[in-house]
Amino acid sequence: MRYEIALPKRPERALSAAYRAYANASAAGDRDARIHAGRRLAAIAKAGREAHWRWNTLAAPCGISPERLRQITNTYSDPSGTVVGVPRFPDFERKLRNARAADGPRPRQPRGTLTDQERQQLRELAVVAKTSTGSVRLDDPRRVASERFSELIIQLRERRVTWREISEASGHTQIGLRMRAARYGLGSLPPSVAPYRRINIHDSSTH
Repeated sequence: MRYEIALPKRPERALSAAYRAYANASAAGDRDARIHAGRRLAAIAKAGREAHWRWNTLAAPCGISPERLRQITNTYSDPSGTVVGVPRFPDFERKLRNARAADGPRPRQPRGTLTDQERQQLRELAVVAKTSTGSVRLDDPRRVASERFSELIIQLRERRVTWREISEASGHTQIGLRMRAARYGLGSLPPSVAPYRRINIHDSSTH
């Protein structure tokens, strides 16, 4: 059984308003307002992630994809943490445990398995992804393939495909796959490893 845990109203409204301000500033070409709104949206989304809320739930009030919200958060996160008025998120995992406890034990979900098409995608993307580094431009086919490879790994894990099966299909080690997925938001990273930031180091302007 899949549990749908709704966001509380205050964080939901804050995410919606913050993204609306960001989108309006972007449409108007107001760089300062866009950066200010982007930092606020990033701070709210980061607070939600720290409380273990999933990207798809956080992105829903904004009307954008989870990947787009993750990109904005990575781009505009303010290391100084000076954004004020960020709403408090209840811990998602605690709410999920409470919902499961109220519903009683649930049957174990069967593991997923790869389709032939997914095996081919993994094999092809993995080869190109190995050639992508931080110096590769965002629009470079190698960078696009690397990002798509990471997204596919996460999608497969959410379907409970085993790391071993993904590793055998892609030719990447299980440790490498786990680290790549963690950098893209699946699970946690050690303090010494930075999350993936979708930035173009060739462009000196702020996005």
